[in-house]
Amino acid sequence: MQEVSYVYFVHENSPIAIDWNMVKKETLKDEVLSKAYRHVMHSDWPTIKDGDLKSFFDRRNELTIDMGCLLWGHRVIIPSALRPALMKILHSVHFGSSKMKSLARSYFWWPHLDEDLEKLSTTCPDCQKYKPEPFKSPKTWSWPRRPWTRVHLDFFGPINQRHYLVLVDATSKWLECFQCTSTSTQTVIEHLSQVFATFGLPRIVTTDNATAFTSSQFQEFLSRLKIIHLTGSPYHPATNGQAENGVKILKNFLKKSNLMNAPPTTVSSHIQCFLYLYRNTPHQAINDSPAQVLLGRRPRTHLSLLVPSRQDRMQDQQDSRISASRSRPEPSKGDTVLARDYRSGKPPWMPGIVLRQNYGTTTVQTSAGPVIRHVDQLLPAPAPGSLRRSSVAPSGNAAMPPGPPPVATPAQPAPSRPQRERRQPDRFCP
Repeated sequence: MQEVSYVYFVHENSPIAIDWNMVKKETLKDEVLSKAYRHVMHSDWPTIKDGDLKSFFDRRNELTIDMGCLLWGHRVIIPSALRPALMKILHSVHFGSSKMKSLARSYFWWPHLDEDLEKLSTTCPDCQKYKPEPFKSPKTWSWPRRPWTRVHLDFFGPINQRHYLVLVDATSKWLECFQCTSTSTQTVIEHLSQVFATFGLPRIVTTDNATAFTSSQFQEFLSRLKIIHLTGSPYHPATNGQAENGVKILKNFLKKSNLMNAPPTTVSSHIQCFLYLYRNTPHQAINDSPAQVLLGRRPRTHLSLLVPSRQDRMQDQQDSRISASRSRPEPSKGDTVLARDYRSGKPPWMPGIVLRQNYGTTTVQTSAGPVIRHVDQLLPAPAPGSLRRSSVAPSGNAAMPPGPPPVATPAQPAPSRPQRERRQPDRFCP
């Protein structure tokens, strides 16, 4: 089986190609957003009771402009030309309306966004084929306060001779999925060792009564790591509901994406792309994303490009200054230059002629002798004799009339220190 790298989500076929620069350009072209933009810029909102600007008028005290983009709070307001592309991205892994709303609200907004996402979810033919059953309320586990305290495991498959091991953290709802060639205990131990090396050891592992989880080898593995093993009731999958829910989520994704008969490498790649979005989407049960709860930070995603970045702008300015400095031509042999003079009491620059260059250093012949300087310590200078004397007459051959003779200035006496009587101090003698 071809190994899938953990940088799976950074690939050249990424669906996102929209950043804040595109939002800025399309905002000025959008008929409604351009009007709202001008009202926010000049703070001259008229009284609006209906029409396309009503949604913006109601939020006028919360609208701002950042680097040419219109924002409502921290969310970028998307022009109508870019909305279909973003809706396609939100539904690329067949999220339901609730998850699409949660993901969208973390980054952007436009009027009637919720209605548009609900309509998209209800009109998707693949989503309609695999709608979930009505909700049942089984007996629930206690909710651990700390992430990675209790994890749930389960298998599903086979799909094209491949099984899939699913792991769910009960607190953060972090979801892991591993493609396996078998459901043996050794396979489970190998994947758990990888996960534990990344996130640490949980206190409790919950499974069903499958052979891979009830074997003595698995019990010994958990016992050695001081991990408590809990199992659900036989023939009652709901007792391991966290893992069963994770299995259901992944199965629905594979069905909606028509991947049930796809090659294993294709299935694995699409599952990782699904997990990339799933982990960064706020979960209804915890009102936050699994990545934020488990990792304590908000990972950077493709949707982060929508938010104007002052860091990118400052980096571009620094790069342009560096490029401008590198474009300065280096002096050649025989060129007249000004070399930095570090002698005390002398002007900071002295003229000279380049003698030779060697590995980034330049030897310059000056009035003080040959000196070695870096290119940053040299300035271009006109060739000797190219400057005319300033005393040349400004027009014709007429000479300037002589001025009055200089007046001698009497020499000033050198300042002297004041004279005073100094006496020796009275020192203490024990």
